[in-house]
Amino acid sequence: MRDPIARDPKLKSTIAAYDRIKKAQAEIAKFSPRYDYLEMERPITVGYRGPRAFYGTLFKYARLLTRAVDERAKPNGDRIPDFRDSAKESLELTLFSTEPVYDDYEILRLTDSMTDFAEKFGANDPLVKQVLAGKSPRARAVELVKGTKLKDVDFRKQLYAKDAAALKGAGDPMLDVARLIDGPAREVRKLHDAQEEIKKQAYAGIAKARFAIEGTSNYPDATFTLRLSYGTVRGYEEDGKQIPAFTNFAGLYERTSEHENKPPFDLPQRWLDKSSALNHETPFNFVSDAD
Repeated sequence: MRDPIARDPKLKSTIAAYDRIKKAQAEIAKFSPRYDYLEMERPITVGYRGPRAFYGTLFKYARLLTRAVDERAKPNGDRIPDFRDSAKESLELTLFSTEPVYDDYEILRLTDSMTDFAEKFGANDPLVKQVLAGKSPRARAVELVKGTKLKDVDFRKQLYAKDAAALKGAGDPMLDVARLIDGPAREVRKLHDAQEEIKKQAYAGIAKARFAIEGTSNYPDATFTLRLSYGTVRGYEEDGKQIPAFTNFAGLYERTSEHENKPPFDLPQRWLDKSSALNHETPFNFVSDAD
């Protein structure tokens, strides 16, 4: 893609986007170990895992409580996405889960992840020393898991309703560890997010240039994630009626017309006004027998 971009005088400036991505990626490489071990986690909406140094359900609760209370004090738009008002339901569903917590499994996971943490950064790393508090990863994991009250849903609810001072005064070792690493984790998150934003903007420029060159002959990049499923794309029968495999824009407009453009089948006025500008045969979605 770089070659056709470089040959087009109108797009040539986009080449700089490749260099910005390369530079941003080099910056990320400098702090990625700290980011992986202290901050990186899967979002609540897809199943929280936690940072690499602290696997476990109980640490998950500790971090969510610590950050929920801190983030709540900020304007909604300034919060970490998982703690904005729009994510409140998912947050509370996770935080107040009644799923059982097994001490032996928590100890196993936490021992393994803290051992990995110590091996990666060395026993003399200041933060490793603070986290382990002079104990082996196994002994520290036992102390944290046996000493925390976060297995109690009511205890989590009580703390969630309070402020940061209440969390600090709770005297809970798991909360203390979550608070201990929160500052360093936030710092490395800020660095990571800044470089990711540079990459996103650069990718957008490349995608725009790609569309200028390829037009509609190629699909949009979407999330860049390869998705595979096994099955045949074909329709199905429902209530004696054969449903085709593909929907298209024609079907969209037919459906809204059938329902007199009333919710939930209503379309924005601009979609109605621009109907004639669309190719109504353009596929919109599809089903397969894997569905």
